[in-house]
Amino acid sequence: MKIRVTIVMLGFLLLSAAGAWAQNTGTIEGTVTDQETGEVMPAVNVSLIGTTKGSATGESGTYRITGIKPGKYRVKASYIGYAPYESEQITISAGETKTLDIHLEEKVWQGNEIVVSGSKQPEKLLESPTTIERVSEDELQNTGGPTFLSSISNLKGVTFTNAGINTQLISARGFN
Repeated sequence: MKIRVTIVMLGFLLLSAAGAWAQNTGTIEGTVTDQETGEVMPAVNVSLIGTTKGSATGESGTYRITGIKPGKYRVKASYIGYAPYESEQITISAGETKTLDIHLEEKVWQGNEIVVSGSKQPEKLLESPTTIERVSEDELQNTGGPTFLSSISNLKGVTFTNAGINTQLISARGFN
């Protein structure tokens, strides 16, 4: 009987402590949308700067970060193809739920440019500022395949695919 009473009392104390702990923390919640279209955005990473607390938006574009100790925080949201968002400082009080709706701006990231050119005049490999690959006339004649494209498939960075009887596809360094 003493064991049951002890277990019940221990359970009561744990539940009381959990309720008190919940009252000592705050929550931030909100919705993330596209700034231009207003559409909700699922799978956006939302976090508190300087902490390990964070969340991801669900299908409805909503997020909720719980268990935040009282203090001042800044919220960061990031998603591929959009500029990162950082909020102004938000003050969180114990037992308080703040709502922060976020509007992300689409941003196009520029990559490195790749220029492919061909010339009839031979270029010196050591004087060229870029990578040059050559295919000689003998290589064109000796390479097996239905067209000259199969000889190009042996070059660095070039992928050759037969897509049918009369169709060949070439991809040079990731670009078709």
